[in-house]
Amino acid sequence: MRETFTKAERICSKLLIDKLFAGGNASMAAFPLRAVYMFISPEEEKPTDVAPVSVLISVPKRKLRLAVERNRMKRQVREAYRRNKQSLYALMEAEHLQLAIAFICITDKPCDSKQVTYAVKKVLRRIEESVRKGEHPVRRLKEPDKEPQEAQEGDFFMGSYNPLLSED
Repeated sequence: MRETFTKAERICSKLLIDKLFAGGNASMAAFPLRAVYMFISPEEEKPTDVAPVSVLISVPKRKLRLAVERNRMKRQVREAYRRNKQSLYALMEAEHLQLAIAFICITDKPCDSKQVTYAVKKVLRRIEESVRKGEHPVRRLKEPDKEPQEAQEGDFFMGSYNPLLSED
């Protein structure tokens, strides 16, 4: 497998980014990074996005004020991921799963490449372990269209009263 980082491996979908950060997804920290990841159902993705693992890299301006430092950190994370993704990539292809990972910088000082590489390796290894254990609930990006259900006894709002539409 070639060590590349293609466009298909980058998270560009606003829907996917919102779902990833909506809450309830797995998260782990490996200084100087925090990773938020989510397993997604393959049938929900576009046919052009066939990468088993998609990545988002975020370096907040609040943490690293200078653009030079932010860009350097992003380059370091990209390079570390590119060089160490093979085993996770192969595992996800074998399991027929798709994964979205967001790497977020949590340090307020520039780090050397060894530290960043170690953190990325640690995160990828821990995600692999969770996949091997079977701890991967697959999330759908879009909620299936459901017909409105009738109110049942015990529901908070019964009947046609809607507090958002009332003029009280």
